[in-house]
Amino acid sequence: MKTFKLFKVSSSFSASRFISRCLGAVKERWGKWVPWEWKVRDGLDGSLHFFIHACSYAQPKHLQHFYPRLPTPVQMEKVFENLAKKYKFISTEEYVDRVKRGKLGERQVLATITCDDGLREFKTYLWPIMKKKSIPCTLFLVKNFVEQKEYFYRFKTALICNIIVEQPEAAEGARRCLLRKGMQVDKSGDIKRAVLQIHRPEDLFVLDELAESLGVDLERYFDVNRPFLDRAEIMQLLNDGVRLGSHGVFHYRYEFLSQKQIREDIFDGVAYVQELSGQTTVEHAFPFIGEKVSRELLYKILLSQSVLTHFFDSGGICRDAPFVTHRITLDVYPKRAIRYAAYQFIGSGFLFSRRSNRIY
Repeated sequence: MKTFKLFKVSSSFSASRFISRCLGAVKERWGKWVPWEWKVRDGLDGSLHFFIHACSYAQPKHLQHFYPRLPTPVQMEKVFENLAKKYKFISTEEYVDRVKRGKLGERQVLATITCDDGLREFKTYLWPIMKKKSIPCTLFLVKNFVEQKEYFYRFKTALICNIIVEQPEAAEGARRCLLRKGMQVDKSGDIKRAVLQIHRPEDLFVLDELAESLGVDLERYFDVNRPFLDRAEIMQLLNDGVRLGSHGVFHYRYEFLSQKQIREDIFDGVAYVQELSGQTTVEHAFPFIGEKVSRELLYKILLSQSVLTHFFDSGGICRDAPFVTHRITLDVYPKRAIRYAAYQFIGSGFLFSRRSNRIY
């Protein structure tokens, strides 16, 4: 019987040598990053950036279904204490200035901490901890959330999902409402998932109709709980050393907006924060994530004015344009968040290519 050789083995080929070279290559790659805390500056210019929305002893109803469990203030105090031992915390203003001057390299890795949305938990729990640890913080505000001018649509989503989960019979009514409005409900009939996937600005009216059909009194809930900070409270924080940044006007996902709408949201949000704070410069954090936003558009926006100086995104640890900095979330499992983000960054370059990891 005739046999075939799949490949020719050279006389100089050694399986043990080949395996040794492979292991050496892996060791070289991972040895550069593990323990990655010591060498993170090699790929990220010696800086790390963190953000958080809230911490609480009891997770509010409007924050459920987005986070498995919010960290408690006690946990966050330990996290901030450990981070302060490893990294040198600086303000976002100083960080942007260092980026422009190319002065990020230090013996100790630099770090920034920011908080998004302007939730009441920031004033109640987070800022007292940061102030105690002498950690500077930037609070990114959504213009229409201040003074509860507008109810965040994701909070409406959470309150609706609470009813669907607590009252299974309500799911059928919600399904019929979604179908009447032309919304897609997958074959599994998972109504909660269908509600959580509502993001397009033109579809948000469905949430109000769902809430009404399910008996959720949104106005009463938000009037009683007031999840966002008022202007007087923000001014108090500003006087206490908190820096303010822009998080837009409506907190819509930019991937569903036109370039004109994105530009207006950024400009209006920045102008509001400057008027409120009196700062000469303002940083902007993308609502949700800015991965699909044209970096060319952002560059033109930066060149067209002098107040907005930098953008912050939420891609963990990854490279981007020099005027876009990515942050690591501390909302869920903060002890593992940094290491997970680091290994994700390593994997993105070692195993596959991530769009958010490219230089734009």
